[in-house]
Amino acid sequence: MRKTQDFSQNLGIACAGAIDKSKGVVLISASLKWTEVPLKKMVEEKIGMSMSVINDADAALLTEMKFGAGKEYTDAVLLTLGTGIGSSIFNKGKFIEPIELSHMVIKNNGKKCACGRKGCFETYCSASALKTM
Repeated sequence: MRKTQDFSQNLGIACAGAIDKSKGVVLISASLKWTEVPLKKMVEEKIGMSMSVINDADAALLTEMKFGAGKEYTDAVLLTLGTGIGSSIFNKGKFIEPIELSHMVIKNNGKKCACGRKGCFETYCSASALKTM
């Protein structure tokens, strides 16, 4: 198995949404209603130590690849199904980025999604969507 990306820091935060890992900025999190939130900087200023921010589905897949069912593989796909839908893809030991399968349109002119688009996968298949059916 190839070595995976190194995310070892003193502290890490996994957050739902599109993340700029190099800057630790939450670009957009529809479920949290965040846009361009400098989470890394905000937390580092409060706690006084270095940290990293990654997408929650990436964190789940990274854990699976390091300690779980994926530890013998270099390729994997993960979907998290909950309030929203998260996704992450590992190919040849590295993340493919950005991946937001939850916001691919599956129904033209469908229900409005928290991201602002209409007909997103998450709008029809997340736990929140199923609860309202």
